[in-house]
Amino acid sequence: MIKSIFIERLHRLLDSIDMSFDSQERANEFARLFKIPVSTSRAILAGIMPPSDALLDQITKELEVTREWLLGKEKNN
Repeated sequence: MIKSIFIERLHRLLDSIDMSFDSQERANEFARLFKIPVSTSRAILAGIMPPSDALLDQITKELEVTREWLLGKEKNN
């Protein structure tokens, strides 16, 4: 299982761009947005499989966040 902070933050970001709340539709939309198989999308969104480094880079660029923030590794000021 993938670290829950990543999953929580990813879903919060997807909510902010009005991606469907329905899990199947969200997986389809996520797959289309990032050009990945739906099965991979489902696994990532469920926290079963981590995204590849390349996909993580795409996600952070598209959703305008840092990798550190998304992974919960940001430094506290």
